[in-house]
Amino acid sequence: MAWLVVELCLLLSLLKNSGGIWSVVAITGSVHLSGKEVKVHCSSTSQKLLQLAEALMKKHMASNSLHDPEALVLYLSLLEQQEKFDAAVEVLSGDLGSLIGIQEDKLRIQGRLLARACNYSAATEIFERVLVSCPDDWEVFLCYLGCLLEDDLNWLKMDATMQICSPSFDDNGACKANHLSNDEFNSRISSAVSLVQRLQTDCNGGFVRGAFLANIEIERRCRLCGTKHDDNFVEALLTYFYRFGHLSCFASDVENFLHLLTLEEKDKFLEKLMKTLESPPASPLKALDQAISIFKVHESLGVMFSLPLTAILAHTDIRIFIGGNYGFGIWANHQKSPERYCMLEVKNILVETVSHHILPQMLNSPLWSETGDLLSDYLKFMDDHLRESADLTSVAYRHRNYSKVIEFVQFKERLGHSSRLLTARLDVPILQLKQKANSLEEVECIFENLNCGSKLLEMSNEDKMKILTFNEDFHARPWWSPTPNINYLADNFEEGFPWLKEKLISPISLKGNVGNGSLHDADAIKEIKSLLEKYARNIGLSFDDAMSLLLAIFKGQKPLKDLGPDIISWLNFTVFVNAWNLCCHQLESPRKDSSMNSWSVVDYMLRSCISEQLTHPETVLAVPGSNLPVLVQLVAEPLAWHILVIQSCIRSMLPAGKKKKKTGLVDSLNSSYAHAVCDSVQCLISVLQDIGKWVSNQIRKSEDQDVDRLLSHLQRSSSQEELGSILSILEASESMSVSEVGERISAALQSWSAATVCRKISAAQHSLLSQFLSICESKLKLLYSINKSI
Repeated sequence: MAWLVVELCLLLSLLKNSGGIWSVVAITGSVHLSGKEVKVHCSSTSQKLLQLAEALMKKHMASNSLHDPEALVLYLSLLEQQEKFDAAVEVLSGDLGSLIGIQEDKLRIQGRLLARACNYSAATEIFERVLVSCPDDWEVFLCYLGCLLEDDLNWLKMDATMQICSPSFDDNGACKANHLSNDEFNSRISSAVSLVQRLQTDCNGGFVRGAFLANIEIERRCRLCGTKHDDNFVEALLTYFYRFGHLSCFASDVENFLHLLTLEEKDKFLEKLMKTLESPPASPLKALDQAISIFKVHESLGVMFSLPLTAILAHTDIRIFIGGNYGFGIWANHQKSPERYCMLEVKNILVETVSHHILPQMLNSPLWSETGDLLSDYLKFMDDHLRESADLTSVAYRHRNYSKVIEFVQFKERLGHSSRLLTARLDVPILQLKQKANSLEEVECIFENLNCGSKLLEMSNEDKMKILTFNEDFHARPWWSPTPNINYLADNFEEGFPWLKEKLISPISLKGNVGNGSLHDADAIKEIKSLLEKYARNIGLSFDDAMSLLLAIFKGQKPLKDLGPDIISWLNFTVFVNAWNLCCHQLESPRKDSSMNSWSVVDYMLRSCISEQLTHPETVLAVPGSNLPVLVQLVAEPLAWHILVIQSCIRSMLPAGKKKKKTGLVDSLNSSYAHAVCDSVQCLISVLQDIGKWVSNQIRKSEDQDVDRLLSHLQRSSSQEELGSILSILEASESMSVSEVGERISAALQSWSAATVCRKISAAQHSLLSQFLSICESKLKLLYSINKSI
């Protein structure tokens, strides 16, 4: 709290009369950030701060009174957080209450204060008055129903300056807290039904959803108390679908209710939804919207993967096409990704929430220059926003918008803890290492700029990792992003952030290995061993178990597939272990067999994994993408790191101050590593030559061949697993009139052509392959030079 004391002293001395309000805002923001939720009564320090803030506010009111609604709301929130509800109601009912010009806002605050004071009957009347004038205010309806039934709602979960508090959607709490008899419960439910029917009559024919969604909530409450048949709950959901199923918000409206259905009810509900597709509305656009809503319901219930692949991709493709046509990831079409991303015209904080659509995919591509530009733009925006937050806070205060002051502080705090921001900061040095991996000297310069990895270690602080937040818009993330096998939506990111730790450990381990060469520095060796143990834990095993698995695969006792899908992390780990052995001057060989050393394990793993990718049946233009990103990662990370280790090893084997003999290292140096280095260089040359041949063969295929192959693949619609239905839907839409689909979609459909799209995909992939081939050739050139020198 030291910073707060200093700030208060400065502000009180400099701001004079206005210092009181600013101090109150600072204290309120500090209490919120320290408590996250407003359960401040549990902390004596927070309670004292709130008392101080109240005293400052009263002093300000005595000398200057209050002249704006924001100041009044701030004062009421201080009283509310100290549970002085009667005092807050008295202030609101007095002369100061007239500062809140909108009557409904005043009633919302009054109703919340009465509810928190457990005066449920008065609060119910207040909330009913709000609903009559604002029938679509869903939060007020939940508050009304909660007060009517006297549920033990979680009124404490609220922001310090919110004008209305959302009750918790807690079924168990609602059941346990309900002390009403059956007759009382039925009577009050009847009152709620009457009010809802009156509201529905008043707004009939419009788009007011709250009054109709209320029927589902009432049936839910009845269901929890066992006073009505459960079929009513499903029927209420269906009735709501028949009225609002064509709206994009339908799925989000009913999402919480869907999770209350039993398995039998889910089947029944989904069956009736699917029957509506048999007799769609007259408007094709409305029928499409209903089909998308049904798809979202399937997705929400977790049964989307039981649908035929054709149905999933057809609906997804339509949504992407109409919503903006930026689905660059579905074809692994990274060459067009920056162009499509720029077409979105992402502005302001959406840069943070939308960046996940492109950065992860681009980082696995050979388009390093374009990826660097995207990372730079993202980091520049974030740094500028964080830097300007103080100015925004000051402007909000000068305009007496005190709730915005607290909002800006809280938002800056959340943005500062963004996992995407931390990931981007880590991706920048890793991308630089990839770009400069052919030069040991340039790599060392990168590490010098990172203070030998100390900056990365600061980022890996466990306390910082625990408070990371996800600011991504998960509803906008398609299920196939970044690939169907890696579903970010299904993973629990709240615990551990293992992929972030791997990003942190990788460059630090590389620095220790490349920098140390074969030094006898015990502390450095211990540090590298500790990092390797952490890395092993992040890929799911202890260090010893990971080593045992690698050796078992090397001996042929276990298949390569036992490594799982994350072969990049495993190969990085293998390369780092070999470099650690180099630093220790020891071979990793349980049997002391020179053929079983860690160099041989690295060579075998790289050769086996790359060979498997090259013999994969998928072509570059497979859907939803090929194994090309994996090949790119294999070359850009483990293979590149291994070349750096080789360069470091050769440099360490050269006697200081002496020149190489013409006979080379193998003849001139009596080193146990020399032959291992030679074998490794030959292995990498062979592997890169195989990759080069494969990529060259792909490039030599003509564009017309690629287009014909793609079109024939799309047009084969006899099997349910084929994607021809997407093409059929889009081609059928071309004949629709403007009145059916609208001018914008009609114009897009007229200019759309399957052949044109396939031709663009083919051209982009050829460019992508050319970039990858250039990377492989540069590494081959380096290896030829190394091979000649030894």
